[in-house]
Amino acid sequence: MIRPADPPGEKAGPAGKIKALRVGILAAALLLWIGVLVFREAVLRIPVLIGPRGGVATESLRLELEWNPLWGIDSVLYEVEVDSLNGAFEHLVLQETCLSEPELRRDGVLQSGRTYYWRVRGGWDGKPARWSPTATFRTGPLPKTP
Repeated sequence: MIRPADPPGEKAGPAGKIKALRVGILAAALLLWIGVLVFREAVLRIPVLIGPRGGVATESLRLELEWNPLWGIDSVLYEVEVDSLNGAFEHLVLQETCLSEPELRRDGVLQSGRTYYWRVRGGWDGKPARWSPTATFRTGPLPKTP
């Protein structure tokens, strides 16, 4: 039986194959570590919106927004935008910057019978991160249950 030649510079036989396997495992581990760092930067640095979301209806006209804090970053400041038109954030009813806590409460912002869109992003060292996914909620009386 004819066997393919070993690549140049490698020892023939099992020792060369074990060495190649070790190099492959180290390369895979390095790529995994790089992937974890990229994931941490790209995903974990985006606030997760707690509420309100999912188009939930609320009777209150008091704006009460909450999101998960960004951990592992010193001196995070949050920026919040609330839109009342279509979620494109071109018709803002509220834009708050320099918030140090992962919540926002305001009176006199919301009107009854409207749908609102909101998003949050963190920032540190003068650099803003990516915006969170947009969440929605509605104002007005809740449907009456029979």
